[in-house]
Amino acid sequence: MDSKKSQKQVETTLTQLREYLLELDTTEKVQKLFQQVYGWLIKEIESDLQKSGVNTLVFALDGALRNMRMAVLYNGNQYLVEKYAVALGLGLQIIAPKPIAQEPLKVLAAGLYQVIIKHHQ
Repeated sequence: MDSKKSQKQVETTLTQLREYLLELDTTEKVQKLFQQVYGWLIKEIESDLQKSGVNTLVFALDGALRNMRMAVLYNGNQYLVEKYAVALGLGLQIIAPKPIAQEPLKVLAAGLYQVIIKHHQ
């Protein structure tokens, strides 16, 4: 599959997908379009994801993809959320993780618990 798509092709497909989501009885059309987007974004790296043991995918979406429901990308048999936990990054950049400094934590924790007993007569 040719993974290079023009911005116009992507935007047209995503616009069509959003329109179908608002209509009744378009499940097959929606699945087909989500399968197409799955092919663009996931298919080529799918074997690498499986080999590396990845269990969570984080998406930082922009442009036409910003309003996409990534969890329901469809591979023809399963939705993405059936295989992976899916998270959305709110920013456009993913920052490299830094180790947490090893220092004692000071914590104040409190709670309130209420028991209500009703008598039946």
